[in-house]
Amino acid sequence: MRKPSGFKGVSMKSGALSVMMLLAGCSAMGPQESIYVPVSPPSQASSMPSPSTHEAAPAKIVTPSYRQQGDALSPVAADMIRQANAQIASGDILGGISRLERAQRISPRAPEVYYTMAEGYMRQGDYGTAEQFARKGLSLAGSSDRLRRSGWLLMADILRAQGDGKGAQAALDRANNF
Repeated sequence: MRKPSGFKGVSMKSGALSVMMLLAGCSAMGPQESIYVPVSPPSQASSMPSPSTHEAAPAKIVTPSYRQQGDALSPVAADMIRQANAQIASGDILGGISRLERAQRISPRAPEVYYTMAEGYMRQGDYGTAEQFARKGLSLAGSSDRLRRSGWLLMADILRAQGDGKGAQAALDRANNF
């Protein structure tokens, strides 16, 4: 039985021809034609005032807010922290951590959320994760002495629980500086 030849050869020829025509069309523009459009005609550009005629406003130094401190804890997140603390105190540590994760999504830049998560993980015995959350909270505490002191005291407890007496003492010393 003979196989039908089909249009396979024709379609390849027409495809190659299409590509060649496309490339030929792209090269039709000569070098004298520019693809860039000027912003304004040269005659209007000279009527524009020069930059030196404007008075420069005094530079105002703005410090980014993340360097000063994290965001305030939202009332909803604060309520979730209270509920999570109650869950953790009653022995439902995983439920409390789950609730704290929701509080974190609501107030992702509030150090109190991270400190409480660190406490939950510490109660669970996961000191590495607890230390990470405490450090994240410290990074968001900014210039708040109260939050920085709380974070370093928490860090001292975590390091002591890990058996790092020197690190715990260093964290306690830092806490006492606030």
